[in-house]
Amino acid sequence: MASLTFSGTLTYGDTTAEGAVASREPLTFTVSYTEASMKTVAIEASQIDSPITLDSVGSPKFLLVQSLETDVDIKVSDGIVATPTPTKLSATSGWVLVANPGGQPISSLLVTTPATPSTGARIRVVAVE
Repeated sequence: MASLTFSGTLTYGDTTAEGAVASREPLTFTVSYTEASMKTVAIEASQIDSPITLDSVGSPKFLLVQSLETDVDIKVSDGIVATPTPTKLSATSGWVLVANPGGQPISSLLVTTPATPSTGARIRVVAVE
């Protein structure tokens, strides 16, 4: 089984008058996934809420998403309701973790692509139960 390890800093609390953040904590976690749960999908240009189905994983609770060349907007859907506010995904941002606010399983990822480039976008998704 393959795995991804993420390391970062969790920053929280009110900033001081000087702009310093109150608290920072290191955060590292490893996620195991099967090769079937990872997919790369090409999406045409000028699409609004184009669905990427997550049929290779039973009930994914969160997704790791990466845009490979083009900035896009993404939303998650549980099959009934999609998150109202899209997440902006930059081609240079690396992996982004997304989940439904209420913790419901995710049935699809909705992707909105810009008109340019005319080649559209390629999105890499890892669905994790």
